[in-house]
Amino acid sequence: ISHNDILEMYKEIVNPAFTYENFTIEQQRAILAADRSNNFLETTKLESLFPNVSNIKDSVRKCLIEYKDSMSSTA
Repeated sequence: ISHNDILEMYKEIVNPAFTYENFTIEQQRAILAADRSNNFLETTKLESLFPNVSNIKDSVRKCLIEYKDSMSSTA
């Protein structure tokens, strides 16, 4: 799942008026002490041990729906 995937889901589910702007690589380099690292998590062993774990996108979507519902109940 990418940062943008999460932001788009947040916008879709929680706050349609939410806006964001991505950094360019040059802007990022200007403010960070080191380049960003993109990593891939190998999940084969984890999936074999826990076969019923939900897909990350489905799980984040569920969390955002629960978050929105909790915000509605406290208002």
